[in-house]
Amino acid sequence: MRHGDPGFTVYVDGEIRKFTGRSNAIQLDGSDGAVEIFDDESGTRLAAIQLFEPEDVLNDPWTSDVEVPSGGHLTYTLGAEGNPPRLVLSVRHEAQASIAPSTSPEPKRQARPLWARRVAFAACILLMLGTTTVSIVRYDQLIHDLGWDEPFAVRFAAVDRRVLQVNVTVNRNVIREVFIDWGDSTNPDPAPDGIRIYPSPDAKRYRRTFVISARHEYPPVSGEGVSATARVRLVPFALPRTRPETLTEDKLHHTQAVLVTTDGIILDPPQARLRVAAPEPQAIVSTATELTVEMSAIRAPVHVFGADATNPLTYRYLGSIPPPAPGKKSREAHVVDTSGLGAKGSFKLVLVSTSLLAPVPAQEFPWQDIPRAAPRAEIELRHAGAILEPEPDAAVSGIDTVRAVASIRGQYASVIVHPVREGRFWVQNAPLPALEFAEFRVAARFGGRDQYEVWVALAADPTLLPEGAVLEQRPLADSAGRPVYWLGPVFVHLE
Repeated sequence: MRHGDPGFTVYVDGEIRKFTGRSNAIQLDGSDGAVEIFDDESGTRLAAIQLFEPEDVLNDPWTSDVEVPSGGHLTYTLGAEGNPPRLVLSVRHEAQASIAPSTSPEPKRQARPLWARRVAFAACILLMLGTTTVSIVRYDQLIHDLGWDEPFAVRFAAVDRRVLQVNVTVNRNVIREVFIDWGDSTNPDPAPDGIRIYPSPDAKRYRRTFVISARHEYPPVSGEGVSATARVRLVPFALPRTRPETLTEDKLHHTQAVLVTTDGIILDPPQARLRVAAPEPQAIVSTATELTVEMSAIRAPVHVFGADATNPLTYRYLGSIPPPAPGKKSREAHVVDTSGLGAKGSFKLVLVSTSLLAPVPAQEFPWQDIPRAAPRAEIELRHAGAILEPEPDAAVSGIDTVRAVASIRGQYASVIVHPVREGRFWVQNAPLPALEFAEFRVAARFGGRDQYEVWVALAADPTLLPEGAVLEQRPLADSAGRPVYWLGPVFVHLE
């Protein structure tokens, strides 16, 4: 309803509201919601007005100006009058000709900061009711509940083993629509924003706010569970070019990381972390390679694969490491057999935490069959060399050939036979200069019937292991502190 054809129309909760008396004034009450002013000529919404408590604007009316696309500007004032006080909205439209030129119209009076309005209103309550400072706290909570600090609130909660609930509180004068996408790959929500859950007849109204609750049940899971990301998008009514801080795009989009497990739903699950703490990358290691592995939030077995430089696209299964207890971290040493790797260069160990694979010893996988999204760690290592002959568990004669290759420079090679029952280490040859990746052969002597270990030692000191020497234990370094690299052992028995 227009009053004197002012060139604008006021809607309250979507209905035209009449002016009263001879002034352009509208009386409002606490049950009124969205108050909007539209330009009659262009149909443009000129203002969406946030309502206050009558006591808050009784002695301090809120006044502001807006430009009208068809010309001139509109001045609206939200105040209160009467006893008890009631909200009154007055509107005045001034044509362009009656206004002094101005490039950037300013509000007639800047509204006081929110903290000042709170203090003033709280003081009024204290004076009228004679109550204690507890009233200030309660009033502050009331403002927060009405959404004056924030025009919305989003909260997620796990309410059952596989059920996720979201509670969204919105100021109905600010937020127009709410959408949710539960991130369930087995039952995807409509693109691009998901399901609209507000407006909804199920929403509960509390004065100027609505509370919307929605639930979703994820499908049964196994193993380490399934990760998902729930997304809530809030759509406000039309906003000015410069948005309030509470209505920026990042705050209108809420995400919640979810891990659905056999034990229940975990909100904001810690990021799974898998790391090889030792040895260092490119380190020279023995064939019985010791790895120190750190795990955090790992829920599935960690499978260890080896990839040789000569065939980097094929991963050979070497063994598995159990995950730590749920919610625990671990740092433990584990030994894997890498004897079949690195004969002609470096090799890579790949650790993958997944329940999607059930490998068997020595099984080979194409690289594309290893799950890429699973937690993983990789490290590139080298062997000092490799024993090529005899093969493990071979039967040897009294004198037999040991064939080996060194993969590092500047070393002298010695073949050593260790009878398991006798217990000492017998040096079989004078140290040979070992050329990088060049094979060498040594005739080794085996004694009586026994189980034997065949070792090859690579040392920088050519005098450390003379031919015929008998050792009680294997030296790990020479007199200068340089390491001795040991290849093996290869277990054999006498024919």
